[in-house]
Amino acid sequence: MRIFTRPRVIALIALGLAAAIFALSMGFGPRSQRPDPQPPSASATFSPAEATTSARTPPNGTLFVDTAGAPIHAHGGGMLEHDGVFYWVGENRNESNRFESVSLYSSPDLANWTFQHDILTQASAPDLVGATIERPKLLFNEPTDSFVLWMHWENGVDYNQARTAVAVSPMIDGDYVYKRSFRPLGYESRDQTVFQAEDGSAYLASATSSNADLNIYRLSDDFTEPVALLTTLWPGAYREAPALFQRNDTYFLMTSGATGWDPNQAMYATAPDPAGPWSELLPVGDAEAFGSQAAFVLPVAGSSRTSFLYLGDRWAGARDAPVNDSDYVWLPLTFPTERSLSLEWSTALSISVSEGTIDGVAPGTPFREFHTATDDRCLDAPGLEGDATAIIYDCNGGANQQWQTIPVSDEEILVRSRTEGTCITVRGQLLVLETCSGSAEQMLSLVPEGPKSQRLAFEESCLTEGDERSAVLDACSRQLLFDPTS
Repeated sequence: MRIFTRPRVIALIALGLAAAIFALSMGFGPRSQRPDPQPPSASATFSPAEATTSARTPPNGTLFVDTAGAPIHAHGGGMLEHDGVFYWVGENRNESNRFESVSLYSSPDLANWTFQHDILTQASAPDLVGATIERPKLLFNEPTDSFVLWMHWENGVDYNQARTAVAVSPMIDGDYVYKRSFRPLGYESRDQTVFQAEDGSAYLASATSSNADLNIYRLSDDFTEPVALLTTLWPGAYREAPALFQRNDTYFLMTSGATGWDPNQAMYATAPDPAGPWSELLPVGDAEAFGSQAAFVLPVAGSSRTSFLYLGDRWAGARDAPVNDSDYVWLPLTFPTERSLSLEWSTALSISVSEGTIDGVAPGTPFREFHTATDDRCLDAPGLEGDATAIIYDCNGGANQQWQTIPVSDEEILVRSRTEGTCITVRGQLLVLETCSGSAEQMLSLVPEGPKSQRLAFEESCLTEGDERSAVLDACSRQLLFDPTS
């Protein structure tokens, strides 16, 4: 899945929203500079999550953080609603991309996530030491009153084992007991997902035959074993990353092509039953799934409707970075007919779990320069993520001088570089480029300074020029002023 048969996404796509100051028009675009996705029209902007009936998710294409401010490592994961709480489970890797843990987070509103527990670790079983664990998913088995964790297992040395693995716990946030790894009914199994239908039955869908085919199995009554191979789908089509869900009487299966780390066209099919017959594959979303790969589809049932949330990963392997640097893309799924599916880009989402609604937040328009108001110089992103300090340099029209502001509240913004796909982050007095995470060190403000200029501020300090053209924070009496129309 993470070797040569795994599609992985390209760099950071659009995050844009309408800028908050002087009606600045900002846009969104991926790190790879491919054309911006065109979102549905809307007029909302970011605001803090409300304690009423709706909450705002973080900007898409970022590594979400939990309520303690730590990065959320639930990559390739799945969700389960239990007793009115949403649980998000996923991969947590080490720097070598091997298994560190399966981590669990909880949320009342799908926007604010609290770390609960590493429910499976290398200490859980000898089989997990040095292993590779991918795409963990949770089921609740009511007859046994237990939670069942399914995942893809490899030995951490090669990608040839092609096994599923199962662990169980009487508590959703407990220490799961690892049972074993195995090939379901003797078949290879790599990318996989599990799904529980409305009638209580559960199913496993997994890529097999070196990802050439996709199998669907019915699970045992306790959800720990496959008991029947129901169908083999699209032989030789090389579909992976399955996400299986049910809407009314129709079953939907979303998949990705097997193109290494590169993004590709997401496809879907429908059937009246998990055993089929399944329709032909049909495209959904844009040609690169908005720079993501499906991990899971979550039904959100409320008082007014049931909506469906697409959970996607923007894999960091596309930029030769560790899996734990991967970002998240969450989008609303809509249904033009009972058997058709649509996926549209949104910069972020407004979700009401009580009403069951998921609404997209509108993006802004193109990137801009931060052009000084007094001379012909611009804010510049000169280097690579982790090594780059923003500088003030002669304006040259380059993409490295194009910036996007992403409002996250009425007063705070992220400032994102077009070329690096990273955000300005305060480190002492320096302004460096780091992964956009929405951390406190990335919360800047753009403040009017008279009718024809504005300043970029952080708390009580302002951006100015330091030694060797570096962009630094200092007293606002030394601030650089920028032209708001640039």
